[in-house]
Amino acid sequence: MALVKDEMSVNAEEDENESSPLLPQHESQCGKPRRQLYVEPKSIVGDSAGDFGSQEQAPDHVNVSSEELYTYSPLGFKLKAPADSQSSLVTIFVIWNTMMGTSLLSIPWGTMQSGFTMGIILIVVVGLIMLYSAYRVLQSPKDIAGSTPEYEFTDVCEWYFGRPGRGLVLAFSMIAICGALIVYWVLMSNFLYNTGKYIFGTLAIFYLIILVTIKVSQLGFHMDVHWISCNDLHYVPEFRKTFPTMIGILSQAFFLHNCIITVMKNNRHQKNNVRDLSIAYGLVGGTYIYVGIFIFSTFPAPPLWKTCIQQNFLDNFQNNDILAFVARIFFLFQMITIYPLLAYILRVQLFTEIYGKTYPSLLHILVLNIILISSGVAMARLYPQIGTIIRYVGATCSLVFVFVLPHLTHILAKWRRGTLRWYSTIPHCLLMVLGVVNFVAQFFI
Repeated sequence: MALVKDEMSVNAEEDENESSPLLPQHESQCGKPRRQLYVEPKSIVGDSAGDFGSQEQAPDHVNVSSEELYTYSPLGFKLKAPADSQSSLVTIFVIWNTMMGTSLLSIPWGTMQSGFTMGIILIVVVGLIMLYSAYRVLQSPKDIAGSTPEYEFTDVCEWYFGRPGRGLVLAFSMIAICGALIVYWVLMSNFLYNTGKYIFGTLAIFYLIILVTIKVSQLGFHMDVHWISCNDLHYVPEFRKTFPTMIGILSQAFFLHNCIITVMKNNRHQKNNVRDLSIAYGLVGGTYIYVGIFIFSTFPAPPLWKTCIQQNFLDNFQNNDILAFVARIFFLFQMITIYPLLAYILRVQLFTEIYGKTYPSLLHILVLNIILISSGVAMARLYPQIGTIIRYVGATCSLVFVFVLPHLTHILAKWRRGTLRWYSTIPHCLLMVLGVVNFVAQFFI
């Protein structure tokens, strides 16, 4: 869930009277060509839904000035990109930092839901599946004759399936953003409430992984591993039938597919794209294993059972715990800064598709903002379960971005070239079926 499972590009110098060299262009209602996702010159696009790990990207139809290009991680870090390209190290860091979002807070709970051994297996297997699908997205423009380096996955889907394909991708992209906004509001309410109980001096920002390491060293491990049921206080089940919960969370935690092309095309050495992408996913998976396994093994301390692990594992700490307090302050600050950017991205995508412009009227903006805030408040008040929200959003968005469209476009490309073989078709079809099963399973847990 990582819910926006975010890299964004910033455009500050676009001339609306200039025709874009990027494809495709569309006819507006007045008969003049317009960009599909036009952004006002004064507008700045931030990054998208984090953690879930889901992230939105400024559309390729926006002309980006290399001198003013920045990337934003879901935790708010602003990185100045070199003109035209960036090193492999920066690319790996950007991917790693982008996927590490709010889903990280629910990994320990997902481990409890799936079982200890199954949790480790799922992090590895789902991570590999997500890596392969990201690779398929990254390679998809190369299967289109006449494609340009500016092609995004939305353009690929439009080429294969027409406007409905593009609309489908954008619709699920907006679902990911809406899910991220809801999760962010729930977490902001939670962190603000718990922080308000215990405020005094401000400490330096601790990274979450440091907090985990310190807590493990202080409290030690509390596990009694058995392969069969046991009544021991620290009994740890190896496999549980509720394991689809973890798959849903990981589907968002490893999600970067709707902006991976833009991130990787800024890599200075394009021949290293696959290597750098694999390293980044390895680092993300390793971080999830580290946090998930250590928190699960350590908490909750006696006399509580493992089933007491919360969907936001920071809730397992006392309100007067200084390290937890600093972590909540850190996440609260990041979410407060990112939330308006996510809302802006959603407005750009929604209103541009419907009205052809990002600002149809003040009334439209007001109504949209009221709907977004009301949804967040309602969920924070009535159902503040971020793990459940993340797994639903993750399973829904990954169904399209991860399990269906990347593999379907790959099959169609090979079929058009006359190189489609059964030993390639069957595995990709099975992945599509797996996505459907994962989505349906979320409603039966």
